[in-house]
Amino acid sequence: MAPEDAQPGFVPWFRALCRESGLRATPQRLEILRAIVGCSSHPTAEDVHRILQARMPTLSLDTVYRALALFERHGILVKLWGPDGRCHFDPNREPHHHLICQECGRIEDFTWSVFDALKAPRVAGEWGRVSRVQVEMHGLCAQCLKKEGLKGSGGQPQDASKPPRAERRARGSS
Repeated sequence: MAPEDAQPGFVPWFRALCRESGLRATPQRLEILRAIVGCSSHPTAEDVHRILQARMPTLSLDTVYRALALFERHGILVKLWGPDGRCHFDPNREPHHHLICQECGRIEDFTWSVFDALKAPRVAGEWGRVSRVQVEMHGLCAQCLKKEGLKGSGGQPQDASKPPRAERRARGSS
């Protein structure tokens, strides 16, 4: 069961996920994961702490950092770096990629079958075992281009032929 579908049965889903991952299902971990899944963005540890502060005033930022690191190590969350140098977390465990705005920090999920169909280069096999492939595209989002009064190229490099349009799922950065 995916976390997005788990709101009514979130606690049983979380307990099963912890059991599968060999983790203890603590109340703090439950609320931290619930906060991430309920976010419409790719939040940082500080964002999660701020979200939970009123509901859990004794929850420390250190506990949030440790829980997020544990979830990432067990494949429950994906960690990515924003243009601000801060670590963001993504609960979307389905294969997808990210568009990252270098100006405002917005992070948006997208899928593109062309990326997904690529075979890993030989050097990757020589290097070791690849467990996940994720593309990050950095640039300026439409809103930032508009603010700057610039005209975009529709997200395409100007000398590139037009590949199929990617499907995007917004999860703006906080």
